[in-house]
Amino acid sequence: MRKKVLEIDDSPLVRELCRMALQGQVREIIPAGSGCEAFDMLRKHPDTDLILLDIHMPAMNGLAVLAAIRETDSYRKVPVILLSQRGDEGDIAQGLSLGAVNAVRKFENLNVLPGMVRRLQSSPMPAGGC
Repeated sequence: MRKKVLEIDDSPLVRELCRMALQGQVREIIPAGSGCEAFDMLRKHPDTDLILLDIHMPAMNGLAVLAAIRETDSYRKVPVILLSQRGDEGDIAQGLSLGAVNAVRKFENLNVLPGMVRRLQSSPMPAGGC
């Protein structure tokens, strides 16, 4: 089954690059330009299968969004892949400890996204977590 993906990034360019990388791999990509918009989209699309989440956003950064997602029963088990930049190792480690399943650098290796999505489609969710 192909996934419905919520992509949260304040950069239209990054959203387009992710869309292009996942073209043909996912059923639908729902864009959100901020953390607040992401929660509106999650309410409108409760069947979201995967979240791509930018770490660095104004107002509500990705780690705050991830923490809020993990505290919300309806979204707690939705897998999250962090979108990072070079030098984000500390933030990535924190995101993984908050329950993200993986991270990918935005401008260096978005080409690995299709493989990550395929692996998530073929493997069941771990018990009790993301």
